[in-house]
Parts: sequence; C-alpha cells; structure tokens
Amino acid sequence: MPMERVAVGNFENWGKLVKTWATGDDYVRDGYTYAVPTTLHEFKMQVARAKTGLNVPSRITSLSMIPGDHSTLVIRLPPGEMIKDTEVRLQALGQAKGGSVYPLPDFYGDGWVGLSMDELMVFHAERIGEYTINNCA
Repeated sequence: MPMERVAVGNFENWGKLVKTWATGDDYVRDGYTYAVPTTLHEFKMQVARAKTGLNVPSRITSLSMIPGDHSTLVIRLPPGEMIKDTEVRLQALGQAKGGSVYPLPDFYGDGWVGLSMDELMVFHAERIGEYTINNCA
C-alpha cells in the first residue's frame, strides 16, 4: 500500500503561512498571530486556522522546524522509504497513462510568465509552500 503523504489543499495559504513563520511578517492577514510552532499540535492548529487544507498523516508524530539563514546550506535528505514508494508510484502511473508522467501541483499549470504582480506573489507563496512541504519523493 502506498505511503500516505502530507497533502496541501491550498498552496497559496500554506505558502503565506510559511512566509509568515520565516519572516515574522503577517502574510496570512486573517487577524490571528502565527508564531513559529514548537509542537506538532500547535502546527496542526495553525495550519487549520490559516485554511491551508494541509493533511498530516497519522504516521507523523513529531515536528522539526529548521530556520534557514543566508550562510548555511541545508541539504534535506528525503526518507529513503518515500523515494522507493515514489518510484513504485511513478512506474504504475506511467504504465496507466501509457508513458512517463510526473505529477506536479496544479498551480504549475497556471504558468508564471506574464503574470501581474498580484498573481506573481500568489505563485511565489504557492511555490514556497510546495518547496517547504515536499520530500523530493
């Protein structure tokens, strides 16, 4: 059985929440304060409040928030079992579709050339959200 993944329902809201945690500026703008969560419970409460549609599988039991800085390169290795699981999924998907297919979030299909500044900021939030939650697998 395939591994259940962390799934995002609203990449724009998720990205805005991540930008809020990273910068300390309020990108969510819904009247709530979003301090960087220190527990999985607090994380789940915040992602629900910010209407991210984020689903955390029950196998996830802890949280580690790793703030970045401009002088440290962080190489985040995905779980090996997720890589193997994805390889099986991609092979099955390719066979079902009659060729190679790589699933990407829907917002990539919207394009990013010729966007208005508001649309570009939405794409930026979605991309940051996707980058942050993705296990590269």
